[in-house]
Amino acid sequence: MTTTATEHSTRSADLPALLSRDETAALVGISTPTLDRLNRRGKTPRTLTLGGRRLYRRADVDRWIELGCPDRREFDARTSGTDRAADPKRPNGRRPAREG
Repeated sequence: MTTTATEHSTRSADLPALLSRDETAALVGISTPTLDRLNRRGKTPRTLTLGGRRLYRRADVDRWIELGCPDRREFDARTSGTDRAADPKRPNGRRPAREG
């Protein structure tokens, strides 16, 4: 993962807000199978699933690269408190505890 900041910002500028696995892998400079392996090991930002497709938020991928590609736990800790499309019904991205 040796992308310079200039190369990254140039390639990232033309991409949509949600990235496919292939787009994310190309942006990071790795193969899609490697990205999938890193994701399974908790070493990438969280994905969204829409229509059966796993997608990455471009803002998360950009920030992940800026931070030096930390594992998911560290990335979440370092980016909590930022405006990452937080859902007020799900504090910290988790489902609320069931009452009763």
